Amino acid sequence: MSRWLIKAAVQGAISLTPMKQQLNTLLQRRVSRSYDLTEAVFSEKLAAAQQHYCNAAEFVGGPVDRARALEIGTGWHPVVPVSLAACGWHVTTIDISPLMTLETLSAVVDRFVAAEDAGTLPNLLPGVSPDGVARLRSAQQFIRGSGTHTLALNTAADILGITVVVGDVGEISLAPVDLVVSNNTFEHIPPDLLLTLLQTCRAHLAAGGVMSHFIDLRDHYSYVDASVSPLNYLRFSSGRWRWLNNSLHYQNRLRPSAYLALHEAAGLRVVDSRPELAPLAELARVQVAPEFQGCAPDELRTLSLWVVSTHQP
Repeated sequence: MSRWLIKAAVQGAISLTPMKQQLNTLLQRRVSRSYDLTEAVFSEKLAAAQQHYCNAAEFVGGPVDRARALEIGTGWHPVVPVSLAACGWHVTTIDISPLMTLETLSAVVDRFVAAEDAGTLPNLLPGVSPDGVARLRSAQQFIRGSGTHTLALNTAADILGITVVVGDVGEISLAPVDLVVSNNTFEHIPPDLLLTLLQTCRAHLAAGGVMSHFIDLRDHYSYVDASVSPLNYLRFSSGRWRWLNNSLHYQNRLRPSAYLALHEAAGLRVVDSRPELAPLAELARVQVAPEFQGCAPDELRTLSLWVVSTHQP
């Protein structure tokens, strides 16, 4: 059996258990190793942080230093919030699951401090401030002396200028923010809930604020099985895909135009969208399911999408 089908079967079974999140984290740590902050993962997330910063600099209606940002979907590796905080932002990062740990935060902080020691941090984070560097060093020192203190994660994050929230963004009280960001998050949310989320984020957005989102449209099973096309999931009807999808690895399979339409339906004005396209030859390898056959080729072969939006005038 193919590796991706084995993962679909295993995660599907785990998703039915009461301890699904804990078991899935154990699977990621011990088997797939996706819990590790590899150089590739760090570089990818750092590039996303840099792009968010550039989007803010271009579109936020005011100075971007000492502004407030909201990240949707913290995930395991908080490279983006730590990057923005080091550049002077106060960041609130929220996730429905407590994936980030003191260990994963420490790994990110150590990377940036090592870059500062090597004299390369200004190249990684052109907007880094002296105060941001001081916060990184203070957080590192605190983490190393914190032991197993249960509040250490929130305290370390607070030193950096980051507020960590586990829960639903619709249920928190938050001062207006200048920037809302997400990375590899929207593709895991059903369309109706995504519309509600965008409306909620719009309500948190200050006048002149910007939303900057990176959406990964690849079939995520292709990350665990090199034989799988990043467009593989287009082969399956909704009925067949339901058996391969699960709450731990849910992918909505929305196409780029659907994401743009959801932004507009939420009262946002898209000011920039940048797709990454697979070669047409890659699309030709896939026998597309009937429900996708009415889509234009560029809709089908989009691998990732940046969407930048503001309040509609």
